[in-house]
Amino acid sequence: MLNKKHFWVLWASFTCFILIVAAVALWDSHIPFLTQDPTKAIQRKITHSLVKLQALTASTKRNFDNQPGDVKIIFSELNRANDNQWVYIFKNKELTYWSNYHYVPQWSSIEYLNAEGVISDAKGKYLAYRTTFVKEGVVFDIVSLTPLYTAYPIDNNYLKSGVNECLFFTTKGRIVISPTTGFVNVNSASGKFLFAYTVSDNNFIEGSILGLFLLAITGLYIFWLYRT
Repeated sequence: MLNKKHFWVLWASFTCFILIVAAVALWDSHIPFLTQDPTKAIQRKITHSLVKLQALTASTKRNFDNQPGDVKIIFSELNRANDNQWVYIFKNKELTYWSNYHYVPQWSSIEYLNAEGVISDAKGKYLAYRTTFVKEGVVFDIVSLTPLYTAYPIDNNYLKSGVNECLFFTTKGRIVISPTTGFVNVNSASGKFLFAYTVSDNNFIEGSILGLFLLAITGLYIFWLYRT
């Protein structure tokens, strides 16, 4: 039979467990407004993502530079790009290689892209980096993308339109490709305007974590109250 001493030991252990779960959830949710300026945190995420896109484009081009004669790119090498970084190769304006078949940009979307920028179409908005070069009289364009906003024709429990949570700490938000009142402007490291955004706080996650903390604190208070 569970005596009073054992009961309070179990109570304290359970309360500490709840507190640890809340702390881990808080860390994993990456809620920037609890630790830093969210605008600066998002800007750093975008800048870092753009640097990675530039590096991906450069590494893909090195594959071309290291191959004599006609260029043959192995799909497995392109697929090294992760879920949030995709690379596409156009040969004389025709798409030849891609690392993500779920989204394939049209030439018209990237035609006027100059180095870093944002492309937009019916499926979403994407941070992009492009490089162009000529090899043996053939014009190649390498374009690396990461999603900013994904739009689905129909939202359901499995597919929901929204901004990239890895960049904006939430899926609730809007992206526009021109400076707009009430939106936060995002620039490249060189000062070039990229896009503007607005996001909503993820109140569900914040409230759930706050609830866990309050439950843990209440449990510790009851433990202290009845143990003294």
